[in-house]
Amino acid sequence: MARSLLAQFDDDRVVAYQAYDEQLGAEILARGSLGGGWRYDRHTRLQTGVAFTANRYDFGRRPDRTRIVAISLSRDGFDALLMAALTAEWDERLYKTKASWRLATRFAPVLVEWVGDAPRFVVHGALLRRMATEWVVGLEDVSAVFRALCGGGPAPEERPYPVPSDVASRLGLS
Repeated sequence: MARSLLAQFDDDRVVAYQAYDEQLGAEILARGSLGGGWRYDRHTRLQTGVAFTANRYDFGRRPDRTRIVAISLSRDGFDALLMAALTAEWDERLYKTKASWRLATRFAPVLVEWVGDAPRFVVHGALLRRMATEWVVGLEDVSAVFRALCGGGPAPEERPYPVPSDVASRLGLS
């Protein structure tokens, strides 16, 4: 299966998405940063793909996930997430045994879960705090954009993100 990392990005930032309930979404948007009810002691899942996000959260209509937020991360920060990431599924080309893969991923601060051909980044630990406090450069409520997609509205433009070849092979990218 051909896999690529589609994203909205420019020289300075990369857009990822998360969906929240109304209360938490409103809180982080009012703060202008992650924190408060958004907790550092758990993991968080980010996705860069518009289609995956729209389907996963039923275009912003999924109960308790009605507020979709575009999280702009600095390019340097997003690249650091990629450098720290390992695939969440065993790949015999990368690991000789499942035991060696389990050991490698047990302490990985970022795991990439592939849902079809779309990556979802699971971030936790010290890297999660660093992401939230250093690499988030903007938050935007895009709930209306996702609801409009359900009716055939235009999707934000995405393109393949340039991932270094050594990282691409480690993450199962084509």
